[in-house]
Amino acid sequence: MLYNTRNMATVLWSVDPQDWMRPGSSVVAQRIVNGSHPGAVVLSHDIHGPTVRAMPATIDGLAARGFKCVTLSELMSWPR
Repeated sequence: MLYNTRNMATVLWSVDPQDWMRPGSSVVAQRIVNGSHPGAVVLSHDIHGPTVRAMPATIDGLAARGFKCVTLSELMSWPR
């Protein structure tokens, strides 16, 4: 319905670090970095402290692999 009425696609994630299970910051970061691929959409929950604390290492790890973080609009090449 959203696509038909507003041209908005449904977007799902491709990397789930299962942070809701609270495995700890280092595990969350490792799962995201190791599971990411070009065009990946990462699911993470900012309501969990360990997930928030995992983000610096996650972003550094992704950058070390040559990835950069973009918005969904950028990823999908939506016009501004």
